[in-house]
Amino acid sequence: MIGLVDVSHTDPTYAIGADLVSSLTTANDEEFVASGSIGSEEHSVSWIVGIATGPEERRYVLVLGSRGPMAYVILASDERELLEVIQAIRAAIPRAS
Repeated sequence: MIGLVDVSHTDPTYAIGADLVSSLTTANDEEFVASGSIGSEEHSVSWIVGIATGPEERRYVLVLGSRGPMAYVILASDERELLEVIQAIRAAIPRAS
């Protein structure tokens, strides 16, 4: 499932999507297993990969944020599905690794 979130509507303290990624990194270091960014003057994307534990099952979460107000939140049912999403993103974004 892919959702596009306006971060300033989700929480007024966030102005850009990258703020949401940063907040996840500092809030729960134990649950999030990777983070990174790529960027240039005209294009910047930050991301974080995490495992959200809930009452039913573990969900794999990828959050992508940019300099704009929107962020993508991608939920995968398992690690394989999440890796497929990450590989598609790598193919679509130059220098993403």
